[in-house]
Amino acid sequence: MLYNKIFSKIQPQGLKACFNQARKFSTRRIHITNLTYDVTPAHLFKYFSNFGKIEDVYVPKFNDGRYRGFGFITFIVGERPENVPKAVSSGPYETPEEVAQIDELIEKVIRRSDGYEFKGRFMGVDVATSRARVNTDSSNNLSTENTFSYYPRKNTK
Repeated sequence: MLYNKIFSKIQPQGLKACFNQARKFSTRRIHITNLTYDVTPAHLFKYFSNFGKIEDVYVPKFNDGRYRGFGFITFIVGERPENVPKAVSSGPYETPEEVAQIDELIEKVIRRSDGYEFKGRFMGVDVATSRARVNTDSSNNLSTENTFSYYPRKNTK
């Protein structure tokens, strides 16, 4: 079902052409914690754009409009073709060079930003990992959708 939602917007040139073009980019998402409640996506974009090209910044809000104190940033290496929807991540179609580039970029961001004082608080920065969330709709049909969450890295000492 998710497959149909993603690829229903792709033009008739076919999936193979889409995935061949998708090889030209690679994305990774980081999770930022311990932000003050007045930090906006613009603040995060301004700080983290010094490290590389940013595709997306997301800072969730409470119902009353205040920011929740954490956020997600998606970095991209390469260019996403116009006909490839944002729901298509680079996944298994990345080349080893792209994987090395984006992994090096993310490690640099974590190394320089984790514990950095930003607007009076020390940020926590780590890789966001995808997890499936099971939802039930009104007809009690189960469906899954990928969401990003934060799982701290385990120390290997």
